[in-house]
Amino acid sequence: MSNIVTMENQTLGLQAILNARQLGGYKTADGRTVRRDILLRTGALGMGTPGDLTKLTDTYHLKTVIDFRTTPEITASPDPALPGVGHHILHVIDETVDSDASAAMLQVYANFKDDPGRALLELFRMRDPAQALYTEFLSSDVAMTGYRRFFDLLLTHEDGAILWHCTGGKDRTGIASILFLSILGIDRKTTMADFALTNDFSRRRMDYMRKEAAKYTDDPAELDGVAHMVGVDPAKMEVLFDLAEAECGSMCAFVQKRFALTDDEITVLRDKYLI
Repeated sequence: MSNIVTMENQTLGLQAILNARQLGGYKTADGRTVRRDILLRTGALGMGTPGDLTKLTDTYHLKTVIDFRTTPEITASPDPALPGVGHHILHVIDETVDSDASAAMLQVYANFKDDPGRALLELFRMRDPAQALYTEFLSSDVAMTGYRRFFDLLLTHEDGAILWHCTGGKDRTGIASILFLSILGIDRKTTMADFALTNDFSRRRMDYMRKEAAKYTDDPAELDGVAHMVGVDPAKMEVLFDLAEAECGSMCAFVQKRFALTDDEITVLRDKYLI
């Protein structure tokens, strides 16, 4: 089954909320289709215009919001209260860990707050890119608990749309989408294309940051790294797929095992969100 994955097919048509799109329209190998206008994924909602928020509630009939952000992110830009919409904060990053890296990152932002290209370049240089692998992220007990709760909310959701987001709507949100699409029976090629679609939605921001970073480096690897800090690096998600298939034969089986989803729960999810 070949799916067409484009901005035009998946966009929510919002003006200011980053990476705002849906998972609807993708077909499974057995010919079923993900319901449209129900499963929404975005960046932080605090950036939304009044028109964006009205569209979410009136056009998409939004009923549930899942927020994967950390406490400092939420404090800096809380989600707006929307009438008739339930709001759930699911932590997938362990905030109890005292990290020297976090302190260093804050210092970089302070030093280069007026030069975002330089700030992202310094952040890329200070970290080991291997540390950003999604396989390591999913080894966290906090992440495992948070994403299991994500599935619980999907299982109990009833009418209207359900939306999940982080700040940029790309990594934590992207992982959630990969996990869920795999459980619905969407193939690897399509789920990876949907993950990479972030780079189409973020193209202008990626190009801008690459241009700004080019003032300080001409190293292609560093420029790509800066761009991927705004967008996503599909190669890192491919590693997770390789691990999942080596361990369990498929990403679907891997997710079912890791998050203790029963066969009955998978049936419920597919009956609820596929037609």
